[in-house]
Amino acid sequence: MAINIVVGLATFFQYTAAVLALRVLRITGKDPAWLLIAAVAFLMAIRRSIVLFRSLSHDVAHPPDPAGEWVALAISILMLVGVSRIGPFFLAVLRSKEELRQRSHDLGERVKELKCLYEMAGLVERPDVSVEQVIQGTADLIPPAWRHSELACARISLEAQNFTTAKFKETPWKLSRDIVVHGKPVGDLEVCYREKPTGTQEELFPREEQHLVKAIAERLGRVVERVRAEEDRQALQDQLHQAHKMEAIGLLAAGVAHEFSNLLTVIRGHADRASTMLAGNEQARTEFELIQEATHRAADLTRALLTFGRKLPTEKSPVDLCAVVHESERLLHRVLPAAVKLDVDVTCEPPLWVNADQTQVHQVILNLAINARDAMPNGGTLHVSVSSIAESDVQNLPGALALGGQLACLVVTDTGAGMPPEVQDRIFEPFYTTKARGQGTGLGLSIVHGVIREHGGHIEVQSELGKGTTFTVFLPCIPAGEAAQQAPATITPTGKGELLLLAEDDQHVLGMIASTLDSLGYNVVLASDGASVLEMSAHHDDDIRLLILDVDLPEKSGPDCVKELRERGLDTPAIMLTGNVDFDAAALDDKTVLLRKPFGMPELASTVSEALGRDPGQEALS
Repeated sequence: MAINIVVGLATFFQYTAAVLALRVLRITGKDPAWLLIAAVAFLMAIRRSIVLFRSLSHDVAHPPDPAGEWVALAISILMLVGVSRIGPFFLAVLRSKEELRQRSHDLGERVKELKCLYEMAGLVERPDVSVEQVIQGTADLIPPAWRHSELACARISLEAQNFTTAKFKETPWKLSRDIVVHGKPVGDLEVCYREKPTGTQEELFPREEQHLVKAIAERLGRVVERVRAEEDRQALQDQLHQAHKMEAIGLLAAGVAHEFSNLLTVIRGHADRASTMLAGNEQARTEFELIQEATHRAADLTRALLTFGRKLPTEKSPVDLCAVVHESERLLHRVLPAAVKLDVDVTCEPPLWVNADQTQVHQVILNLAINARDAMPNGGTLHVSVSSIAESDVQNLPGALALGGQLACLVVTDTGAGMPPEVQDRIFEPFYTTKARGQGTGLGLSIVHGVIREHGGHIEVQSELGKGTTFTVFLPCIPAGEAAQQAPATITPTGKGELLLLAEDDQHVLGMIASTLDSLGYNVVLASDGASVLEMSAHHDDDIRLLILDVDLPEKSGPDCVKELRERGLDTPAIMLTGNVDFDAAALDDKTVLLRKPFGMPELASTVSEALGRDPGQEALS
């Protein structure tokens, strides 16, 4: 009985070991060695079954050996324990192999991603590659870095430009990321699968690939920031060079203008005197009037040229805007190409008086015309008009409502390409330009805006792409009576033998002024430098009624001479002469007036009479 139990247990354990060996086959993947072990286990279980059968049937021919059966029981137990323990071992090995395979796969994917970032970095650092080539090259690098690279495609959109890989196709199976520059999106990066691979959305774009898209988008944002910073730096460098050139031009022009003003003063002064001498000769008087007009225009041209090179003080006076536009018409014909038709329309009844610096008004018209010319490279029409807006109609103009009163309206319209709203919002910013590098400084319209604002006016712009641009300038009008009061006297006042001290280092100007004053009835003593002025002032004591001094005298300047005489207690009135447009009259005391060159005989006579404390008109009539 006991032996039967031993044989039964051995058989049970043997079968259990065989079943466990078969289960391990699922883990080992039908490995031949383990198949052999499982077969042996089953054969041993079958042999145990035979022994058990004989023992239970009391087969006397083959009785069980007690010692052998105990050994068999021990072997079955050991085999069961071994098989039960080796299963988890094989399972751990299998899991390790799977984990190793997955990590190898992930490592391969990371290598592809790192290769993409590395090659992108190399592309960015190449000095011979443009930003467009960097972006297109980056787009081409993206698909090979993806898990399903054969189905992947990419598109980079940046500021209305698209950079795509070959056979790009936008599908629902995509992953995108914004490209951000200075906190604002300027485009996006998009990766798509042309066909849907197997797997869920999370499996299509695992976390690592999402991180890769984010890294590439951030790198592109930094590339754009760097390129913009470099462009801004280059633009500032160009502006600095331009400013240096303009400063040099301004210095040169100022020196030339000083000498030029002296020459014009001589020409204009002698033309005035000759015109007076030949009052009965109408033909000669007309010729001299043409000379006087030419000197006026030469002086205005000099001042206009200097305005582009340096900031000049504003000298406002009553100006007829209709006349200014008509005067500008001749200059505009020279500025505009033949393909641009100029149409000038003065709809109001001239004169239309405004208180303005005539040279700066000319500059406003010229800058607006040049801007219009550049907007019409293939030709077109430039329309310039002047009109008067009654005070009652100003209520319909919100932009000009704050100006109040009657307004003068200057309108400059072109038939060019027009501007989008985002450009219109910035056109008056200094250095802002849409022109190619080297074709514009971005200062023209900012100067226009500054001039109009300084004159208490208002400027508006209306533009539409493909339909041209209109600039409208509003300036406050002044009454005709007020303009007449401020206008220079038309009657030349004369002197009563007053003694005047004249100092001028240019002998031609000195001679012209001296002869003009002499013809007007003044007594004149001459000096050629500052030291002579001080010496003659001391010599003639209180007999000198008026000092007429050039600002730039040798040894001691005119203002320095006046300052020293004031310190001596001499309060003789003075007139400062200068051809330097930069000289500021605010530096003079209340007994000194400024007379800018070039000037004519009537202007000189009126200034002298006013400095002596007389009304030029009344003096001339007495």
